[in-house]
Amino acid sequence: MASQPYVVEGIGYDFVPDVLSRDPGGIDHWVKTSDEDAFHMVQKLMKTEGLLVGGSSGSALSGALAWLETEQGQKIAQTEGLNVVVLLADGYVKPCCVLAIRD
Repeated sequence: MASQPYVVEGIGYDFVPDVLSRDPGGIDHWVKTSDEDAFHMVQKLMKTEGLLVGGSSGSALSGALAWLETEQGQKIAQTEGLNVVVLLADGYVKPCCVLAIRD
């Protein structure tokens, strides 16, 4: 697959981390997000929640929200006692510059 340009560091369409398990059944569902969706979510988290997170976190949350709209996600969302957890595991130091350039 040819490399595609992306802004969110380390999670482009052609990038699969070496530490990601490839065991059958280890991953139930893949969701791809765009840089645009990721940074839109970063800005939304900043404005509505006051969280200073980076593009990886924006991508994780936008992907989770997209997944919740699928049939599989709806089953989870509508089942009492089941939850979806999204880890926002990056900070805002580098993304600050990226957002400033993008705006």
